[in-house]
Amino acid sequence: PKSWEEEVFYSILVDRFANGDITNDNSNIPDFQREQLKSKKPWSVQRWRHGGDLHGVKSRLSYLRDLGVTVLALSPIFLNSAGEYHGSCTTDLTSIDSNFGNKELLRELVHDAHTLGLKVVLDVQVNHACGGGLKYLGANSGVDGVSNCVLSTGETYWGSERGTPLNEYGRGRLGF
Repeated sequence: PKSWEEEVFYSILVDRFANGDITNDNSNIPDFQREQLKSKKPWSVQRWRHGGDLHGVKSRLSYLRDLGVTVLALSPIFLNSAGEYHGSCTTDLTSIDSNFGNKELLRELVHDAHTLGLKVVLDVQVNHACGGGLKYLGANSGVDGVSNCVLSTGETYWGSERGTPLNEYGRGRLGF
């Protein structure tokens, strides 16, 4: 769009939004959830995957449009081998997590959303990537600059004591 200022965003945590396909609910769940299901002792149910998926989002597009939403902001939907419900621990940015659906379903969702006049934004959290060896490649490329920015921000953030104000250098590196 020419300007994002006029858009109405609706942020969707996919796993918690709507379960449109119960057949994929246990395809990529964390080990602790699998054990608790087996023992019938759901001690950490708040950390479990709850089954929300792209089918569920797709089934609610008309509802969202009728609310006045113009942009859907989806939580990370890419493969995370730990099976975390929030999707923040991405291990493969080229694959959709099977609990959420697949590439074809994502294409259908985006097509249907566009047909209804809705835009779709995917959340890609490069600072939460968990795959071994995941990094941006390319000497002196613009993408390599993103790696340096993420590393720099992480060093500044995690290198500070909790509750200790950042110095001027640290505030400048974080952009404030």
